[in-house]
Amino acid sequence: ISSSFYLAERDAEKFEHFYEKLGLKCGALNEHDSVPYVDYHIIYSTNTGFEFAFLREGISGKNTLLATPLYKNGLVKRIPMTAIVDEADNLFIDTVTNSARIAVGSSTQRSWIFKPFFNAVVENKVTNVLQARHFLSSIATTQSEKDSLEDISDHQLKRWIENAVYANNKLKKDVDYVVGFNNDIQQYEIQIVDQQNTGRINTGCRWSEGLHEFVEVKENLQVQPQSLTIASVSHPSFFGRYQEIYGLTGTMGEEVERDEIRNVYKVDTFDVPPNRVCLRKRNDTLIVSTEDEKHELIMKKIKEVTKQRR
Repeated sequence: ISSSFYLAERDAEKFEHFYEKLGLKCGALNEHDSVPYVDYHIIYSTNTGFEFAFLREGISGKNTLLATPLYKNGLVKRIPMTAIVDEADNLFIDTVTNSARIAVGSSTQRSWIFKPFFNAVVENKVTNVLQARHFLSSIATTQSEKDSLEDISDHQLKRWIENAVYANNKLKKDVDYVVGFNNDIQQYEIQIVDQQNTGRINTGCRWSEGLHEFVEVKENLQVQPQSLTIASVSHPSFFGRYQEIYGLTGTMGEEVERDEIRNVYKVDTFDVPPNRVCLRKRNDTLIVSTEDEKHELIMKKIKEVTKQRR
């Protein structure tokens, strides 16, 4: 399990001939593959690639994750035996709250709401739930639009107001998201940038609770119909299916991180001795109050080190 699909595909190609000499077949599973069937003994992919394949199989009600075991002639359902995870601390800790979700179109469409609602919030015409409810009632013209307002809760209206403000003031184009062209639907769309982890664009993903729709309005794009989540699985739940879990990482040193992995995933940790004596020195931890101060401190340190080396 790799942190990105291009790494999974690269490693699968790299070791394919090695596995063949052992009588094993290997390959890579793309997280966007609509048909998850793969007749491999060893599969490379990302965690979401495996999780989406698992969810699609559950939704279809069919055994689609099949393989031919050694010394057998027929396909059987794959058993979750062993998972080997690269950059384990990132997957087990940093993105532990992430989950793979499969959604379908909602029977109650409210796409007409988001543009006028966003503009009203930006112009401070809507600042609370009561104003939001009155505003939506005033702009609903058809009976279907009026009917679609009946099951909107106060909590949802509050989240819409918060997310409209957040989309307008906090989310930045070409930083938090990009406006990219989707060849499948032949139109431009909002594509999320995975800032916390890989820095890559997460195509096919959407923010929830109206946030993605408000960004679409902000960028003058067509608001896509909302969807309903019909299946999801978190990382700990998915890995809990496996008989064995192995992980490797070079960035997990704190004892609190090790304790969390022991408690959640029921695996122990150990240090692989370095080939050479470690020359790294651990300085005192510096604590700053804001993200901007942290970045300024990092840049200052880089300049100091660069100047010294010159």
